[in-house]
Amino acid sequence: MAGYEGVLGKVKLLLTANVQDLLNRALNANKPAVFDEQINLLQGSLEKITVALGESIGREKTLTREIADVEEQLADLDAQIDKLLEVEEKETGPERLASIRVLAANRQTSYNSLKEVLELKQGQLEENRPQTTALQDAKVKLSARIDVLRAQRFRLVALISERKAAEAQGKAISIADLTSRFSPDQLIRDEQDALDRARGIVSARTSTVEQQLDDLLGSEELQRQLDERRARRKA
Repeated sequence: MAGYEGVLGKVKLLLTANVQDLLNRALNANKPAVFDEQINLLQGSLEKITVALGESIGREKTLTREIADVEEQLADLDAQIDKLLEVEEKETGPERLASIRVLAANRQTSYNSLKEVLELKQGQLEENRPQTTALQDAKVKLSARIDVLRAQRFRLVALISERKAAEAQGKAISIADLTSRFSPDQLIRDEQDALDRARGIVSARTSTVEQQLDDLLGSEELQRQLDERRARRKA
């Protein structure tokens, strides 16, 4: 019984396992392999439960057969005792009467002992039945859990395949998009525009320098004119 309880305890832990832990591990590992590991673990427990269930069912069959045998023996003893009592009622000889009474007492003793054996085996059978039911229930639930995980694994593999196909398609579309955007004429126009802007900057800067020179020359002419005026005033 203790062995069965140990198996059932492990099954309860597996059936109430934290699904989030499984998902977290799946994010950081080979996702299908995580499911395979869990399925193999449950499959191993299922095998143990199946063996325990088989033993429990076998024990019930054995007890049922033994109970039937004991009941048959009890019925035979019961008939023998009734027969001896019947003979006792008709017997008149003291010695034979005493023998019949001793024999009846022996049969009654055997009957009582077998009755105790019957009650013991019936108690064992009643105790074993809930255990068999619990093992059957655990087997059904564990089998269902394995089926669900296998279906989820199948779906996961399909999703991974779809994701990889979508990623490959996305890369192909990106390459095709870049290729479609390539325009030699546009590149030439862009380069011409850049050249025009560069030349414009050079032109602007050159114009500024020339203007500065003109300003400088203009200032010298004004200075010459003022010098002439100063000379004339002194004369």
